[in-house]
This record gives sequence, C-alpha cells and structure tokens, in this order.
Amino acid sequence: MEGKKITIKKLIAGALVAAAVVRISYPYVMEKYTVMEQYIYEDNGEIQDNPYIGFAADARHINAAEGTSLVYVGLLWSDFEKEEGVYDFETLEEEYYLGRWKEEGKNVVLRFVCDCPGDEAHLDIPRWLYEKTRDGKRYDNSYGMGYSPNYENEYFIECYEKAVKALGDRYGNDDFISYVEMGAIGHWGEWHIKKGEGLVPMPSEETCTRYIKAFADAFPKAKILLRRPYSVGVEYGAGVYNDMTGEEDSTTEWLSWIKEGGVHKGEKYNLNYTANPDIWKSSPVGGEFTSSHSFNNMFVRNIDRTVKLVKDSHMTFIGPKAPLSDDFEKYEDGALKVLRYVGYRYRASELKLTRNLLSGVIKLELKITNDGAAPIYFDKKVVLYVKKVKGNTSSEDLSSYERIETDIDLKSLYGNGTSATAKITLNEKYKKGEVPKIYVAIEDVEKNEISIKMPMDVETLDGAYLLTGN
Repeated sequence: MEGKKITIKKLIAGALVAAAVVRISYPYVMEKYTVMEQYIYEDNGEIQDNPYIGFAADARHINAAEGTSLVYVGLLWSDFEKEEGVYDFETLEEEYYLGRWKEEGKNVVLRFVCDCPGDEAHLDIPRWLYEKTRDGKRYDNSYGMGYSPNYENEYFIECYEKAVKALGDRYGNDDFISYVEMGAIGHWGEWHIKKGEGLVPMPSEETCTRYIKAFADAFPKAKILLRRPYSVGVEYGAGVYNDMTGEEDSTTEWLSWIKEGGVHKGEKYNLNYTANPDIWKSSPVGGEFTSSHSFNNMFVRNIDRTVKLVKDSHMTFIGPKAPLSDDFEKYEDGALKVLRYVGYRYRASELKLTRNLLSGVIKLELKITNDGAAPIYFDKKVVLYVKKVKGNTSSEDLSSYERIETDIDLKSLYGNGTSATAKITLNEKYKKGEVPKIYVAIEDVEKNEISIKMPMDVETLDGAYLLTGN
C-alpha cells in the first residue's frame, strides 16, 4: 500500500521543439518539462518495539524482558564487590542475562544502589567496606530496614569510584548500557535520606558531583539521569527520572521543580535545582510507575490521568515497575495508550518528487516527522534506497538499490509532530515517465544496519519502507 498520491504536471505546448531552441532555452525548457508528484503518509497508530524506548523490564525476568527492547539492572554494590577490588562480573552477567540481552540487541538501564530498604536487617554496601568505615547507621523505620552510609567519607568515595571505573572498563565502550540512573546516593538510589532518624544527611553539592562524574567518565556513551533536576547535573547533560510515575501529586511537584527550579533542603547541605522546562529536548526522562497505586488504578480506572502525566513528562522509558508479561495482557488497552506517549515515533510523512522528462533528473524532498513525546538521544541516520537503473535489478533485497544518506538530524525532532526535510537530486537518467522504486529507512550510524521501525502502512523490504515507484 502506498501513500496518498497527488500529481501535478507542467508541460509546454507543442510536441516538438527545435534543437537550437532547446539549447538556447535549456533552463526554461527544463523547468517546464517536469512532473511533480506528492505522496502523503499517515501514522498507522501501531506501537512498535523500538530501541531505547518503552517499558524497561527487570533483566532477571526472562518472560517480561523478552517483550521489551530495554532491560533494567538494579545493581547492589554488596553483590558486585564481595571482596575489596574483586568485581564479580560472572555473577552479574549470569543473574541479569547480560550476554543474552546484548546478543538480542537490547539495551540496559543501570542503577547502582548502596541502600535498598528491606524487610530484614542487611547491608547493601560490601561488608568489608562497612568494617572499614562504620560511620553510617543502621535503620528500622517506615521505609523498612537497612544501612545508610556516610556518603561524605573519602575512603567510601574512592572505593565507589574504583567500582564504577571497573564497570565502565567492562561495559562502557558502546551503548549497550544506554541509560544510567544516578542511584548511588540515598534510599533506593533516589537521592534522599529520611530525616529525623539520626542518619548521616545528604552530602554536599561538591561531593555529589564526584558521584556523577565517576559514571560520566566510565560511560561516555550512556545518558546520565538524576532523580531531580539537580544543578550539579547540568555540566553532564543529565536527564531526570521519576519513580512516582502515575501518582499525580508527586509527579506534579516533580514537574514543578523541572519547570521552576528550587532547592532540596537537607539537614546539613542544600542541593539546588536548575529550572529547565525543555530538559527532555536534549536529555532523557525515565523512571518507573509508583507502588502507591495499583495497575488497575493507573491503567483502567484512571488511565486518562496516567496518560496525561506520562505525556506531560515527555518520558522515554518506564521501568522496571510497569505492566509487563501477564500484567501487560491484563492491562493491554491502557498500557498501549501510555506507550503511545513514551519516546520517539518517527515516520516519513511526505515525499515530493519532481521529474524532468527531458533530462531524467529527479529531485526529491523527503519529510520525516516525529509524532512521539520525545526525540531519540542517540545518533541514527535517515537513508534512502533507490532502485538502480543498471546492475542486479532482479534482486529482491536492498543490494540492488543505491544507498543515499540524508542530512536529517533525528535528535532535533523533539516530537509532537516536528518535522525536517531532506532535499536530494538523483542525477541518473530514467526512462521517460519512469519513477524508480524508493525506500526509506533509519539506520545505526556505525553499523549501517536498519534499526528503527516506523508506523507506516506501506510495503517493506529488509526493514525499509516503500515510498514510491514500480
């Protein structure tokens, strides 16, 4: 099925033109002997499994992760470095199936956690580190039970920096780990410590910068996200994540920090927020659904509210708490409505094709539109495939097509219908009245492999989408 076609012809009167006139009036004749065709392509409304966006399943849960392009790894420091300087990559990769997910082309959301409240007394930092510092405090409060360390301790920070560097040496050379939610500090890695419990307060801005810098240096190809729009993250282009997604009051307050700025008041240090209402245009927004509401509440009874909160947040991914596996089937209608506003949604929306019937030169104007709620934050390129006049024209794959890269920058298409147009001239001569077959695709920059699906109801070939031609 092709896009809707509109044809406009410009022909000068008369069947013949003297050769001398053609030569003298060449530009004029070339302008007039043209046929312009316009094709319009609509969004088909389908939700596709595309890289870097959507629900992020817990990487340990195979059934859930098989249905997502993103997996979530919540790494406890106590599990990763049981002995000082000995990093247990083998257990990490086995427990989270990292080899399998990388082979399947999935990407990772990583959060490194030092304090995760639970039902029993425990440590989430290595015991050897606890024995060498002992300047934090165990707690048993409304959050649960656990140990909150002293994040200002110099030895603690140095050990943290070494552990993060080891992670980066192993996984930081590509975008397999695409997003780093800057946990490390606070309960659940959410950058807050319960006040009035006698726990060591949140660290200073200077110290927080060291925690961020460690991950930014170790994972130069990943995008860093902070729980709130902290000023210390501006230098690193940090995005934000909201672990209360779907809860109206908390999300509204969180959005106000992004829009207006403010300050996170601590018992010892204050941490400033930097107002950046358009943060999503350059940095990703993530998080997970709140545990304070049931899925039935968020995806059935109050689905319109949930969609609005996600849409207003311009989220790129949500997880690991999300309706996945059996829950997805149960709440599919609501989940699909939410996913419509999670991440990018690129498609070809218009093609203008001008053919000169004398020269055979064809000029193309291709418009790419993003109907999603956010852009992509990784480099991809829009490519055209044009059927060759000569060569292996009988092949049924893209090898028989000329590959033409466009200059469209997908990262600058921020969503909500923003578009960009590429102008291309095909200098090869085609038979009078003939339009070559033309496909469009979005590919990886380095691998030149088609990687992104588009919501278009047209014929496809090897993942590319037919625009026009026979």
